[in-house]
Amino acid sequence: TGNTADGDNTSGSADISNRMLFQADFNVPFLEGWQGTAAYAISKRTYRFVANQNYDIEAMKQGVRCDVINDRDACYNPFFVVDQSTNNSVHVMNAIAARDKEMNEDWLNTFDVILNGEVPLGDFELPGGVIGAAVGIQRREDKYTNTPSIVELRGDTWIGSPFPEEITSGSRTVDAYFVELAIPILPNVEVEAAVRTEDFSTGQKSTDPKVGVTWAPTDWLALRATTGDAFIAPSLQQLLDPVSCGLSTVTDRFSPFSAFTTACSGGNPALENEYSTSKQLGFDLSFDSFDISVTWNETDFQNRIVGISGQQIMNNDFENFKAWSGFSGSGSGAANQPSMAQLRAWLDSGLSNPEIIRDQNDLGTILQVTSPGSVNAESVKVTAYDIQANYRFSMADFGNFRVSLQATYMDSFQFQDDVDSPIEEGVGATNRLTATAPAVPQIKANLRLGWNMGNHAVSGTLHYLSAMDWDGTNYIPVINRFANTNPNPSIVGGEIKAWTDFDLAYTYQGLELMGGEMAFSVGSRNLFDRQAQRTPDFAGVMGELQDPMGRSIYARMVYDF
Repeated sequence: TGNTADGDNTSGSADISNRMLFQADFNVPFLEGWQGTAAYAISKRTYRFVANQNYDIEAMKQGVRCDVINDRDACYNPFFVVDQSTNNSVHVMNAIAARDKEMNEDWLNTFDVILNGEVPLGDFELPGGVIGAAVGIQRREDKYTNTPSIVELRGDTWIGSPFPEEITSGSRTVDAYFVELAIPILPNVEVEAAVRTEDFSTGQKSTDPKVGVTWAPTDWLALRATTGDAFIAPSLQQLLDPVSCGLSTVTDRFSPFSAFTTACSGGNPALENEYSTSKQLGFDLSFDSFDISVTWNETDFQNRIVGISGQQIMNNDFENFKAWSGFSGSGSGAANQPSMAQLRAWLDSGLSNPEIIRDQNDLGTILQVTSPGSVNAESVKVTAYDIQANYRFSMADFGNFRVSLQATYMDSFQFQDDVDSPIEEGVGATNRLTATAPAVPQIKANLRLGWNMGNHAVSGTLHYLSAMDWDGTNYIPVINRFANTNPNPSIVGGEIKAWTDFDLAYTYQGLELMGGEMAFSVGSRNLFDRQAQRTPDFAGVMGELQDPMGRSIYARMVYDF
């Protein structure tokens, strides 16, 4: 099945990236003192990998229809094996596993021309000095090709699309123009202004300004204020990818179903640009051995591009049912779920989501959920405070020391899935039931401790995440397996506990060898082997925030020649 006897994956995947850059620097004619740069970059990435969890239904059929008497090695036994005489041969299992090669290829060609210098205003000059400027143009050509596995091209997947997939590709060009100005109003006051416009051949377009002011009333204090617009255009894959299917877990609000089902998604050609307006206020304090920066950020996203999960589609359908029927249950647990007769009435009304396919002989069994892949969320508004501080000192013959703190305090993470959904607050919650917001701890911080002397250096990092309320789904087999979770996130008021772990590394550099210089490092991530907290959803842990791997030890060598 593509694995060795000791469990190693034999996929033989390859990720190859190539990039070439041609650049020319020149003096700009007719503009004294102006410099120019023209650059052309060609890049390509080829990623080859082995398909997983497709399985070949035709190979299964062939194995089931085999000659049990005369050709037992060609047979497929889909049942639990209790007698080795009825076990499946390796070549039959390999054929059914269908672990065939797939390939993704991406190309990006970029042409840039950038000119910069001082704005020619004759003898006029601001009290702070001359005005600096940069102008530029850019042309980007973007293209991709995705080649599915053989079993997907034939449409023979057991877990996958019910029709043959195709080799897909797409391309677009982007024209961009920008202007940036540095305006020294006073010797200690500078205004920075910029505007950039981009025009996509796939229909997206945006013009985005940005303005910032910096005031340094003393040599140890600087005050900052910035506001600006930005946008993100949907990728070609988000727009154009065909529907493909795999496995995912969903929890039904109408029934006890909480298990794997076929999950399908593809590109969404109706995707629009994601826009944002951001504001920052901050100050910087800098002394001989100590500096600190504090910044207040507020970013207001509109049409944010987010993935929409099968679970979110299931939840939205249940909420629509409640609005239609007046049902007041939460859908969590049998006592809060509607009857099968109520579910049948909902399906017969024609108002239920047709992308949720149920077994007509057992409405509580979910056969398939199809999502558009990515959608434009109605809005997301994030307010946070960022702190960065550094303290440096030396101790005679004991070397140099450095203590650094990077921390973020999330004041608010308001999100709205769509125009009909309420605005919700995501700070301090895992937000497992929406794809619009990630898990958002109120405090995230890294405290770094460093020491160096001569060629030796030691660095340690303490990571911290504050506790979060658990609002995920409850997968019964996981709860039964890990019932000793304390506190148990499956009960009302359960939480994901605060998390800390520590990384440590030692580096020796400057070792001269064969005309070059070598450095080596040894270290450990999660040095004290902190174990991730168990959760009652299918994943079993919050792997995106807590380290499920435990302690890991590594060594690295770098040689420059």
